[in-house]
Amino acid sequence: MADESWIKLYRKLTESLVFSNEKCLKIWIWCLCKAGYADKEIVFGRQKIKLKKGQFIMGGIKAEETLRIARTTIYYWLNFLKDEGMIDIKKTNKYTIITIQNWDEYQNVDIKKTSNVTSDGHQMDTNKNIKKDKNINIYTYWNGKGIIVHRNLTEKINRKINGSLKDYTESEILQAISNYDLILKSNEYFWTHVWSLEEFLQRGIEKFLDLEIAKNNYRNKNGNGNNENMGYTYSKAMEINPAGDWEKRTDNLFYLRK
Repeated sequence: MADESWIKLYRKLTESLVFSNEKCLKIWIWCLCKAGYADKEIVFGRQKIKLKKGQFIMGGIKAEETLRIARTTIYYWLNFLKDEGMIDIKKTNKYTIITIQNWDEYQNVDIKKTSNVTSDGHQMDTNKNIKKDKNINIYTYWNGKGIIVHRNLTEKINRKINGSLKDYTESEILQAISNYDLILKSNEYFWTHVWSLEEFLQRGIEKFLDLEIAKNNYRNKNGNGNNENMGYTYSKAMEINPAGDWEKRTDNLFYLRK
């Protein structure tokens, strides 16, 4: 049966010395994955050994086979991690116990054993963070396409994204944006309507979710595309939103300032 447990990796890892060497990073993540998430007893040979959370027994031969890194290199980087205060190493003549330092602080997942208030609070915070990350990802991905660039992730846009996430997954929305961008900017297709992110979320996801269907629906039969403009002309901008806060770019096109 596959192990479906998980570990936490913090973004600040990318700023650490560990991240600067691929072998060191691989060994560190391997240590985190090997470490136990609860106290337990194991039998090693004929000996019963008690392991605490964040500990595991390492054998050099097995580690070399798993990591596909020379044993001397593994021990070099393990000692480096020890010097950095990230692990502790306890050697015997038969085995080595690796201890992840500060395991409870960084990897504690025993939320269910705390009070209901704490558990609910953690769960709510986690859900909010996940939702926030999805909204930022969708907003950033949209702006990166340069169709209509929004200056801020407003409450109104957030509400539209949240509403769309009830019907579609994040990956489906990103795929629909990508498909829309491709068809809008290609002369092979007659679609020329430029939406803001809010408009796209309301009207465009279903139209562009499946690329092959969208291509078939909007392919230019005569081969003459009309998709030269990637933003609104001034007259078109005023027609769509006369009171809008439009920003003129160097290409003489206008983008909604938000």
